[in-house]
Amino acid sequence: MAKKNPSETSDVEAADPVDPVAELTEAEKTEAAIRAAFDAGKEAEDGEETIKMAMLQAGCKIKSVVRLYNTYMIDSGQMASKEQKDTALDSSLEDVSLETEDEFNEAVESLVPEIKGATDQSVATMIRAWAKRKDVTCYVKPKGESISNGFTKKFHDALVADSAMTKEVCAAFMAEHGTKNTLRHATSHQKTRLLVNNIRAAVMAEFGNEDENAEAA
Repeated sequence: MAKKNPSETSDVEAADPVDPVAELTEAEKTEAAIRAAFDAGKEAEDGEETIKMAMLQAGCKIKSVVRLYNTYMIDSGQMASKEQKDTALDSSLEDVSLETEDEFNEAVESLVPEIKGATDQSVATMIRAWAKRKDVTCYVKPKGESISNGFTKKFHDALVADSAMTKEVCAAFMAEHGTKNTLRHATSHQKTRLLVNNIRAAVMAEFGNEDENAEAA
């Protein structure tokens, strides 16, 4: 039997490596780009609206951006699912009175750490919806008053009064006027402070009096 010449081409050619990206449909490529925009934004600690804008620029439809953002938040473990929220509400609010302002605020404060990704505002809304479903009497602030603990307004007022606020002063303000939830979002508040610092510096520079206290971005 004649030996086969090694140089001869095999009857079965080796298959070319498959490019997984090339195998994706256009819709799948767009979805991957949107998820990449979300992940990049989270890694950079961008705010929610900034991330949503990046998702839109990556091809997300306006009507889908909120749903996809929430889905990615849940998938990445940064936000509780509806089932997890319902469980936390049921277990924390059972036999708890919500009739007075103090009782309501205490319930909000105790629940925020239990629901991943929640804020004082969102938890207040969840508690009111839960109370309505359960036919439980729940405190409601008079119209015109803020539902939140008012930290954001206090912080913004402080920045208006001191647009050159330093990092240390900002941290002290959060510790004095904020909650545990406020401190979890300290980086975001510091970015707001830095933005105000730099706007002040730009305005002062425009009028020939550059602010020496403003920080570099």
